[in-house]
Amino acid sequence: MERKYNELTKLGKEINNFLSSPSMKWNEQTAFAVLGLAKLPPAEAFEDLIEELVFEKRAYFLQQAIIPKLFESRVGRLLQIKEASDFLLEVETESFQEPISEEIRHQIYDLESLLQAHVEVLQACRMAISQSLSIPLIAEKALEMSAYQRSFEGVFFELVSAMNLPKQVAPLQSDQLDLGKALYKLHHSISIDDELSKELARIAITLG
Repeated sequence: MERKYNELTKLGKEINNFLSSPSMKWNEQTAFAVLGLAKLPPAEAFEDLIEELVFEKRAYFLQQAIIPKLFESRVGRLLQIKEASDFLLEVETESFQEPISEEIRHQIYDLESLLQAHVEVLQACRMAISQSLSIPLIAEKALEMSAYQRSFEGVFFELVSAMNLPKQVAPLQSDQLDLGKALYKLHHSISIDDELSKELARIAITLG
């Protein structure tokens, strides 16, 4: 599990390396392409454009199922928006400070506490994202969500594999276990074997 958690820091460093690499030479053409511009608009219109782009990316992190590779790709695009904007405004871009992996605690869970902890982490991250238009903060929290999702899937797989549930056809990656409904059923002693089996099949593909 520690290896999966450490991917959070590794990914942040990889994004930094990409954006700051000598081969990543910003010029007006590349900056305009990233921002979807033909030319630099007036200051107020430019600010509105950046805000709109950030709103779009923020909505994705708030609304979409957490598929780590897709989240991490969107974070890269979000950071490129900041790089391009800063280049055109002639502002120096600070290095992206990746989340500190040591803040993520390693615990052994039973199923209910695993689901509850995951819900709480995602709610906290989404709350922080929803209250900000700061690109570094949104990127940090999105990466944190991605890392927790990877960890959750690993622990879930270990726990549920031992339950010997009937096998199910794997659903789409976006068709993830509804954590709220699963917790409600567990609290009311309603079987969720079918849901668990489907999530297990889905995760087996991601871990495969």
